[in-house]
Amino acid sequence: SGTEGAPFAVSFAVVGGGTDPYRFALSAGRLPAGLQMDENGRIDGIVREGGDFPITVTVTDSTANVPGSGSADFVLSITPAALRLTPSTLSD
Repeated sequence: SGTEGAPFAVSFAVVGGGTDPYRFALSAGRLPAGLQMDENGRIDGIVREGGDFPITVTVTDSTANVPGSGSADFVLSITPAALRLTPSTLSD
């Protein structure tokens, strides 16, 4: 989870099987505005919108002839930024 307007970072990892190096990709859904995912499995950036974002991440290994792959579903939950008004004081 994260908060709109704040830095966000998470990294996916393979916990067993396959042959390193691995390549990660967003295979379904979309990331909130301001975030990007690299092929090393890292999502980061400054979140620019709140809400729940269902995504599917796919990882492919580097087996020579027939690369193996697997996918998993996740939901990124981003809390919307608090409403702020300006000016902070009103004149009479």
